[in-house]
Amino acid sequence: MQEFSYKNQFGSIKISFDNNIMTTKLKGAVSISLVEYLIKTAEKLIKDITPQPWGYISSSIKAQALTPDGYALLVKAAKAFQKNGCVKSAYVLSSPIAIAQIEKLRRDMGVTIPLKDVLFDDLDQARDFMTDFLDSYK
Repeated sequence: MQEFSYKNQFGSIKISFDNNIMTTKLKGAVSISLVEYLIKTAEKLIKDITPQPWGYISSSIKAQALTPDGYALLVKAAKAFQKNGCVKSAYVLSSPIAIAQIEKLRRDMGVTIPLKDVLFDDLDQARDFMTDFLDSYK
C-alpha cells in the first residue's frame, strides 16, 4: 500500500492506494492547497495503474466543507479521474454541508446515480462496496 499526507493550518489529507482503490481521508476545511496536493499525488498514482479500472473513496467524516476555490478545483480533479480510469466513487461523509457539496459536484459532472447509493457510514463499508464493484467490473 502506498500512503501520502499533507496538512495546512485549516485541514489535512491522507491518501492511500491499495488494490486499485484510492482512498482520501480529509479533515477540517478542504482548501485549494489540499485539493492541489490530491491532484499531484493522484497523477503519480494513476500513471502506475493505467489502463486498469480503479475506484475512489473519499472518507471525509471529519471534513467540514470545501472552500469555493477548493470546490472548483475538485470538479476538475473528478473529471480528470474519470478520464483516467476511475469507474466508481464512494463517500463517507457526515457534514450536511459536505454532503450537499458532493451532491452538487456529482450533478455538475452529470452523474445520475443518487449519492445515497454510494454514501456509507464508515470506511470499511465503503471499501467492501468498492472491492465488490471492481471485482464485478473486470
